[in-house]
Amino acid sequence: MASQAGQVRKVGVGSERVDDRIDPFAVSQVNSRLLISRWRESATEEWEIATSRRYGESRGRECAWSLDDLDCALFVGNYEPTWGCERIAFAFGCAEERRAVKVILNWIVAHLAALAVLLLRLTCKVRLHDDPRPALRADGVPYVYSVLHAHQVAAAMGSEPGTAAMVSQSLDGQLIVPTLQVMGVTPIRGSNRTRGQAKGGREALEGLIEHVAGGKPAYLAVDGPRGPRNRVHKGVAALSQKTGAAVINLVAVPQRRWILAKTWDRLQIPKPFCRVDGYFAEPVYPIVGESLEEYRRRIEASLNALELLHDPVEAPEPVALPEVAGDEVAA
Repeated sequence: MASQAGQVRKVGVGSERVDDRIDPFAVSQVNSRLLISRWRESATEEWEIATSRRYGESRGRECAWSLDDLDCALFVGNYEPTWGCERIAFAFGCAEERRAVKVILNWIVAHLAALAVLLLRLTCKVRLHDDPRPALRADGVPYVYSVLHAHQVAAAMGSEPGTAAMVSQSLDGQLIVPTLQVMGVTPIRGSNRTRGQAKGGREALEGLIEHVAGGKPAYLAVDGPRGPRNRVHKGVAALSQKTGAAVINLVAVPQRRWILAKTWDRLQIPKPFCRVDGYFAEPVYPIVGESLEEYRRRIEASLNALELLHDPVEAPEPVALPEVAGDEVAA
């Protein structure tokens, strides 16, 4: 029978019924971490979310969520907790708790990745071909590295200390920061727009402009952060035009590698104790009166031709790619 030890309001989806009785056995089956000490006073305030309907109603149960700031309460119709509802409670816990867990996991993964890249750098040999940097330094010309997203791990094997790189402000962007730091690269936080929300790309571009104007190089994964693969975004062209820096296209090809074929960029990871060949194209310079789009296309054509020449197995077939909206800044 129902216990009178405590009172929990019973809320059914699409219902305004209130019941002060509670089955202690049923409540004990719900994850205690997700039952909040403060219950809502009003039983008429209900939220139906698509996931709860999918997992709850599809199993013939009544299920609803009540969310208030950091408090989360799961009300189960008929006092019978279902597997679906419990799964929702675990997946949609309090926002602050989820974020804290993600921060901790990201920190662990980020530092493990940095250690792995550092070990790779210690065991891999780097051989550079047609390096234009000595001539550019002698002439006092600043330069910017233009690298494909798939090659960023291999390119890190021979990174130049003092180089700056743009990194997303998101928690996911934080994953790469320790790796850049152990490589001697300065991370500047920012990225392209994601799902309509600004991630600080323009502010980061200003930081890169200041860095390059000070005589130091910058590095951009020019088709990131989400592609399309091999499509150079406008950020590198804008950076070059504003600073007068030459764009150095670089393709890094490990002799032995793992290829993450299911990722959008087919990310390449060098295997330990292999050689990484770095191939440079002729520097690309901004031209007075040239539009940003025209300059972007020249950089893209040079980079894709370089990959096709030195890594034809991985180079995609040349196709006409559509314009991408909001393409002002690359990550």
